[in-house]
Amino acid sequence: MRMFSQTGSQKKKYDVIVLTGSTDSRMEKLEDSLNQGGRMFVVTGNYPVMDVNIIKRVSEKKLIVDQAFETTLEPLKNIYKKSCLNF
Repeated sequence: MRMFSQTGSQKKKYDVIVLTGSTDSRMEKLEDSLNQGGRMFVVTGNYPVMDVNIIKRVSEKKLIVDQAFETTLEPLKNIYKKSCLNF
């Protein structure tokens, strides 16, 4: 996955985003980068339960999320993971 940074107030938008590795959860920053009518393919969850999500932006503030099926996929490398509470 190629990460990018934005300077200034204008953000770059994309028609299609495909993540080729899994993530713990959906990534709001990437979802915000979709054009209206844009789509994103992302596998979310932790082994052994992962879901394929097809996300479509239908308006500036509305997304439709379709959990298509279950699968397993290696996680993205060097991605921020949510911290876990340990007692």
